[in-house]
Parts: sequence; structure tokens; C-alpha cells
Amino acid sequence: MRHTIPFLLGCLLPMTAGAQLINESFETSNGDPDLTGWEYFCNAPTSLPGGAPGAGQWHARKNWSETQGCLSGQLFQRLPGVIDGDVLTLSGWVRVEPGAAIVNAGLRFGRRNGPIFEMQDPVQTNDTSWVYLSLTDTVLLGLGDTALAVLDPGLIGGPLFGYTDFDGLSLIVGTPEGIATNSVRDLPSHFDPVSDVLSISVGGAKVLAVAVLDAMGRPVLNTAARTSAGTLTLSCAALPAGAYVVRIATDTGCGLVRFIKS
Repeated sequence: MRHTIPFLLGCLLPMTAGAQLINESFETSNGDPDLTGWEYFCNAPTSLPGGAPGAGQWHARKNWSETQGCLSGQLFQRLPGVIDGDVLTLSGWVRVEPGAAIVNAGLRFGRRNGPIFEMQDPVQTNDTSWVYLSLTDTVLLGLGDTALAVLDPGLIGGPLFGYTDFDGLSLIVGTPEGIATNSVRDLPSHFDPVSDVLSISVGGAKVLAVAVLDAMGRPVLNTAARTSAGTLTLSCAALPAGAYVVRIATDTGCGLVRFIKS
């Protein structure tokens, strides 16, 4: 079960040392491909040149899970510093193979206890261009469980071959209180009522999490695309008319955008 936490009073802070992701962009500090820290059950991931916007020079590719072959095709990383009840936000870029079937690739949290592997509810996409996903969830752990950050390539009936790409991951802890109001800055933005697209200027900052909240403070959207080095776009076509707030966490601080869809 997923427990989504709105960013109402504060923003987000980096995880403590024991709960950080290793190798978030699948490359070394020298720009060489690297899959260190990531585990899998079947069908080894591959490193490919070319990354998501602002996410480096390499990305990871993972074959889909399939019901008649590799059923557990996820790429995952253990989070030994996480305890039951921790509220985490996992974000990153996801891209499904062009021309693919509906596979519902995405991000999720999970837990592992010996051979037992269980997953919580995901945030998903079938977009064939890079899309930024962000998931805030309460991690549920029992005795002997280890928390997992899971990159889910999606599931197909099979036997079929296909892949999903991942890049620019981040893991942060939600902190609804304790952040001064003046630490959240307004970001330049433009809402196009014809296309229902909101464009937000983020400069060169690395985006860590995105959440759109309605007038009641409920999260209603958590996917975005980076159309240029400094611009983030959100398709709001599925949102009903009303007032909304966008909370964005970056590596340089937290941003806020307010807009009205009529």
C-alpha cells in the first residue's frame, strides 16, 4: 500500500549516509559506464552511451520482465539504513523502448528477506521519450526485511524482447516540517491554456522530486519531462479546472510554482 505525503510545509532533504543510493547516474566520476551497486535476478542490465537531460553521459538499460521467461526483471538497490515507517522519495528518468507494448515501467520501493522479494505500489509510464517520475512512499518493513529502491522495466506476456532505460536517480527523505518558508523560492513559469502544458525554468539544477498538489493539498501529478537543459514541462491535460501548486526539489534548493487551469 502506498502512503503519499504532500510537501505542504517543507521540502526535501538528502538521505543520511546509510540510506543513500550508490551510482545514481550509472557512471563513474570520470564519465565511464558503471553499474556498481545495482542488483538483478535475471537478464543482466547494460550500460549505453547518452543520458537523460542533465544526467550524464551513460544510462542503464534493462529488459522487460515476462511471464514466460524472466519474471522478475527489476533492477534494484538495497537500502540498509532505512527503517520501517521512513518516508522516502525516489525519483529519476525513465524511457520505454519506442514502439513497445503497454508494459507499465517505473519506480517503486520494495523489501527483501532472504529469497522473499515484495514490492510496493509504483509510479509508472509507457512514454517512449525520457520522462521524469517521482514517488513518495512510506516504506513498510517487517522483522529481517531490507528496504529496496526498485527500477521496474515493466511486464509483458512474452515471450517478447524489449527494454526500458533508466537514468539520473535520486533518493531523498520527505520532511514536512522544519524548513523555513523563505527557503522555498518561486520559479519562473508559463502555463499554456491551449496545450495544457506548464513550463518551469529550473536553470541547470538537478531535479530531485516533483509533485503537483491540488487546492486541498492532495498530490495529483508526479511526472514531468525536461525539454531543454533549463526547462521542465508538465502535461496538465488530465487535471480538472482549478488552482494548483507545484513543489520541486533540486540539488540547489526547493522551488514553488502556482498556476490556475480554467
